[in-house]
Amino acid sequence: MTSQEGLLTILDALEKAGIPSLVVGSLSSTYYGIARSTKDANFVIQLDTHRLASLFDSLGPSFRLDP
Repeated sequence: MTSQEGLLTILDALEKAGIPSLVVGSLSSTYYGIARSTKDANFVIQLDTHRLASLFDSLGPSFRLDP
């Protein structure tokens, strides 16, 4: 899985679970024109416990989350 595929998988899972989110950090900075040497994606999410299980289910075994 490429980093772009991973990002899209996470965004799809967040949307499917109804979890509001923002992509921040170097990926966001690069998108808006200020390139950074790192290529990581950071997420800010508004999460409540009843949506957490839905997020885990949507991501599946390819992702490891630490609740």
